Amino acid sequence: MPQAHRIKTEPSAIRVGLFRFVKGVLREIGFWLLAAIALGMVIALATFSPADPAWTHTTSVSQFHNFGGVIGAWFADVNLYFFGYPAYLLPLGVVFGGWRLFMRGALLELDGEIVLLRVLGFVVTLTMACGLAALHLHPAPGTVPGAGSAGGLVGIHASQFLTHAFEFAGGNLFMLCLLLAGVTLATGFSRLTLLDGVGQAVLKVIGWI
Repeated sequence: MPQAHRIKTEPSAIRVGLFRFVKGVLREIGFWLLAAIALGMVIALATFSPADPAWTHTTSVSQFHNFGGVIGAWFADVNLYFFGYPAYLLPLGVVFGGWRLFMRGALLELDGEIVLLRVLGFVVTLTMACGLAALHLHPAPGTVPGAGSAGGLVGIHASQFLTHAFEFAGGNLFMLCLLLAGVTLATGFSRLTLLDGVGQAVLKVIGWI
């Protein structure tokens, strides 16, 4: 008896091309949406005004000074109170996360452990940046809520704990090492790779000369 053979159907080139086009458009939309959110966060932080009613300050105003309105005023007030100037790392983290997920096509390759390590690295980076800012920076008047620190409430507690544990010089060195380790963990970018690239560039320049 003749055996029936299954006919294999291949997806048409038009269908594959259309799928890739739609996928690329969605990736672009996702990235630029996160970029727009990050830009809004930067604008809200940059136009912070202690006169606007928010979490640390209640009053009535006819018009908000913050370009983000009531949402921007609350966002800037809360984040500057807790993180100080390093709060600007938050929109940077949003842009970097969007670039890794959408522009590099890593959305379908998400791993729970990798995401957890990236988030942990970002938290360490933010905390140590707050601690260093609280120790070495003095906030300009009106740029943080009340008489807050340049490193925010997180920076005050982190710097006090580490400087009491390791003295001033040791605490600063410890925070700097943790900051670099947090950046490496959050971005996956190795400083050794950077040094290797710089070395190769220097050798090429020397060879050209």
